[in-house]
Amino acid sequence: MELTKALTETYLTALEAEDQLFEVVDGHIVEVEPVGEWHGWTGALIHTKMANFILENKLGRMYISDTNFVLDGAPDDIRILRRPDFSFVAAENVTPTMGYIFRAPDLAMEVVSPSQSYSEMMSKVTEYLNHGTQEVWIVMSTGQIQVFYADRTSKIYTDSDIAESRLLKGFKLKLDEVFES
Repeated sequence: MELTKALTETYLTALEAEDQLFEVVDGHIVEVEPVGEWHGWTGALIHTKMANFILENKLGRMYISDTNFVLDGAPDDIRILRRPDFSFVAAENVTPTMGYIFRAPDLAMEVVSPSQSYSEMMSKVTEYLNHGTQEVWIVMSTGQIQVFYADRTSKIYTDSDIAESRLLKGFKLKLDEVFES
């Protein structure tokens, strides 16, 4: 018989203090690889554009990639914890805290890393949507962005398209300003 220990916010916070990068999937710690230059640069560009729009329009709060969203669980038993590359929570859904956020973001953006497979990314999309995220933006090194919506539809933007958000009404992102040719 294998004994398993519940993953608590206190225990995981201690791991973070040791500079360990991880997420939690089905109650198990999964190591997260550090990101490379393209990932960081592209994520930062999109983050900046979205953040400026959110701030200018006073829509809510946005978070960087080291913010912990517990999609499933409680402080004493965390089952799913994700750290989107960028995330947004609408003003009416914000609950200020010094610790983990125990809800799904309203919008999550993930920049695909070379070590991630398409199926891994689709598992994340499904987790986010199943736990209440309204939009998930997947940014690919192919110069495409696929946006998934709560109604389980999606749209792929590429080349000189202008990506739009249903959630951040009026937000537009010119792909040729984000992806270098």
